[in-house]
Amino acid sequence: MESGDRVYHTPDSPWYDRTEIDIAAGERWFCTEQEAVDAGWRAPNRTQTAPTATVEPDGAPADCEAAVNINEAGVEQLEMLPGIGPVRAQAIVVYRNASGRFMRVEELDKVPGIGERTLERIRPCISLE
Repeated sequence: MESGDRVYHTPDSPWYDRTEIDIAAGERWFCTEQEAVDAGWRAPNRTQTAPTATVEPDGAPADCEAAVNINEAGVEQLEMLPGIGPVRAQAIVVYRNASGRFMRVEELDKVPGIGERTLERIRPCISLE
């Protein structure tokens, strides 16, 4: 997916259950697929599979292939985090470029579109180094 792509999800999409809408970040709900298309959004690439929500023996979510270093990751890497789409990933990069390295994971809550719920969801999947 290209940075800035606006992708809509339908109930049959493998990402539907993991999708969170952040209106403040420019995301929105649509009543029909045609409404989304007319607004310039596209369907997800159906050839990719969404990660499954299982848990590793150590209790960490299995949908974290490896910890993502939020101080060095680009938009595409950040999009691999649960609940982080292109808008939020770009917001993390913009915030980091303006404010410098993250010293604590909790600083992510200062990024537009990242709230307490999102932070708790991605916490096991991120690192600072």
